[in-house]
Amino acid sequence: MTFHSPRLLFALLPWLLVSCVTQSEPALYDTVQISKGCRESHFQISGVPVISKEKGQTLATIKQGSKGIPYSVYWPAGLVPEPAKSYQFEYLKAEITRNSGERPWTDVEILRIKDGDKILVDKSICPLHQAPMARQVEEDVSAPDYSAYYLWTYRQAHCPNDGRAYLTCDSGISHLRWKCPACYKIAETWEKKHGTPKG
Repeated sequence: MTFHSPRLLFALLPWLLVSCVTQSEPALYDTVQISKGCRESHFQISGVPVISKEKGQTLATIKQGSKGIPYSVYWPAGLVPEPAKSYQFEYLKAEITRNSGERPWTDVEILRIKDGDKILVDKSICPLHQAPMARQVEEDVSAPDYSAYYLWTYRQAHCPNDGRAYLTCDSGISHLRWKCPACYKIAETWEKKHGTPKG
């Protein structure tokens, strides 16, 4: 492409810089725009966390720069963070808008904590089945169609990451949710066995 005007090149320079940074530092997940009001992106912060105790658990707080927003996460049980050591914290950030033109509110959750090449926490792995999970738009189902036993006992014990949102009403927003293949299969098996939705 040939630019005939230096003014045009100057106007496009910020876009070109952002484009270069985006291409050289790809996110683990591309920013996803969902038609029902939710967009999710990935970001990473590296540094020495501030360690504290909360309800008997170790809490690590990290922020990007002196004026950055602080983010806290519970440290993995059984592991002790080394003083003055830098760790990598990867987060997923959801920007949620209920109405067009409304300022979005954000929800941030931890994705991974790494010590160099060693992964200390990885929320993309199902803790029950130790299987990699997919990040996808949640499947909305009607909670009243399921028994309290299934929702609060069986599901929590056997298929907590089935990728579904059990709703009593439609919020107008679709979130991204983790889906474990094994959890989803167990949920489907339950439905076939009990003639769901009603189990």
